[in-house]
Amino acid sequence: MSRPTLLAIALLVALPLLASAEDRVYKWTDANGVVHYTQIEPDKVRSQARDIKVHTPEVAPPKPTPEDTACLRAKLSLDLLAKGTALVIDKDGDGQTERMTDEDRAAAKDLAERQVAAFCKTP
Repeated sequence: MSRPTLLAIALLVALPLLASAEDRVYKWTDANGVVHYTQIEPDKVRSQARDIKVHTPEVAPPKPTPEDTACLRAKLSLDLLAKGTALVIDKDGDGQTERMTDEDRAAAKDLAERQVAAFCKTP
């Protein structure tokens, strides 16, 4: 690649960095045919103003901590148990589900309340 081409590529790569303070740059060509970019409008040279649209990447929300996840699960369990909806569980791990009894529900609700108290900063 020729030197002017490399210079133009380097300037185009650096252009977003230059535009961080200003949103307009000026493009002009000198007597040797070399293209220049500047944030200040050059004197005695015909230039083209170019508005720069800088897109800042969106910052991803922070990942929840294990404590946040445990708190959310405990709150969801407590909410589900408080609704009184019919629930089924696999009591002995044999793959067969059984309807949750009132005693099972009370024990699960007690456990969920203790988990909310342990994992959540504000219940």
